[in-house]
Amino acid sequence: EKHVTNGASVDQREPIFRIADLNSVWVIASVYEKDIARMKKGQTASVTTKAYRNKFFEGRITWVADTLDERTRTLKVRIEVDNTRRLLKPGMFVQASVVVDAKDGVVSIPAAAVRRQGSETIVFVDEGGGRFERREVEIGDQVSGRVEIRKGVKPGERIVAEGSFILKSELEKEGFGGDHGH
Repeated sequence: EKHVTNGASVDQREPIFRIADLNSVWVIASVYEKDIARMKKGQTASVTTKAYRNKFFEGRITWVADTLDERTRTLKVRIEVDNTRRLLKPGMFVQASVVVDAKDGVVSIPAAAVRRQGSETIVFVDEGGGRFERREVEIGDQVSGRVEIRKGVKPGERIVAEGSFILKSELEKEGFGGDHGH
């Protein structure tokens, strides 16, 4: 910011320029009250923005407020994010996800692969050769566009993400049920 014009007199108590290093930016996130017990300094966070829908900006929580905002009932946390490519701009709206409990051995798939059919939650497993198996699954946590699969898919199986809607539509058009998913 420039607070002076050519030829203007200046006072030592008034700033004339404000310079910011945007190689690293602060994201101030609002955390719902139900989630505040899981927020800690040092946790990894991932930030997304509508301007770059498929890009994730990684950062760390460096500050957690001591009080809630009484109006919104949220807690403020500061996430410092690397911005050396200068894609994030001050004033942008973003969405942040924080890794609170890392789990080993979890099967996760893109959220776009999960479909509802009646009361069932299903996915399509690619069996190769143009064959797909309809599988009922039990889902768990959802983070950064991915869904935990607790039952129904094994590690290493190929899941249909793009086009699963078309497969589901074809399945329903053909009148297939749970046992006829090929």
